[in-house]
Amino acid sequence: MLLRQLGASLAVLAVGANAALSENTEFQQLLREKRDELFTWSLTSLICSVVLCFMYFRFQILRRTPDWLILRSTLCDLAVSVCFLFLCQPNIDNEVLQLFLVRVIVIFDVSAHSCRCFVYMYLLSIYRNPFQPERHRHLYHVWTLGWAIVTLVVDSVVENVCTPSHQMELMLAIGLFIIPFAVFCVIG
Repeated sequence: MLLRQLGASLAVLAVGANAALSENTEFQQLLREKRDELFTWSLTSLICSVVLCFMYFRFQILRRTPDWLILRSTLCDLAVSVCFLFLCQPNIDNEVLQLFLVRVIVIFDVSAHSCRCFVYMYLLSIYRNPFQPERHRHLYHVWTLGWAIVTLVVDSVVENVCTPSHQMELMLAIGLFIIPFAVFCVIG
């Protein structure tokens, strides 16, 4: 019953998004102006993330205590960089695709911040009980997924409340600054 209501509300949101996206021109204009800078920074971030993942898998001596959290955070950052690279392509003017890429960017960025904040929790768990530091490890993924769902809900509210001309800018601002700050305040 709850899943049916959730599916119906998501379908209504998708139909409303398609109708409202036709007016979104300011984000596209900003994207056209800053495309080269965005491409440069995204490519730099992508290369750094790939190098870090390569070093993690190549050199076993680098695998230390919070390494699995840092690796997952790096993989989320890699996904954000790839989405930004797709977003700054000159032939992507489809507003629905841009909205999808913005949502993926926001979700993976919040997940990356959540994983980085859990490094402190994990080290505190080791300090508190060094013989069973893994006992709460399964809850970290649930917590990260919860923050991703909160991000989706906030994005849906922004999509329905905000005017279409400022929709993607506000979604990026909330997802890249406000929610990661809330993650840091709650976990850290």
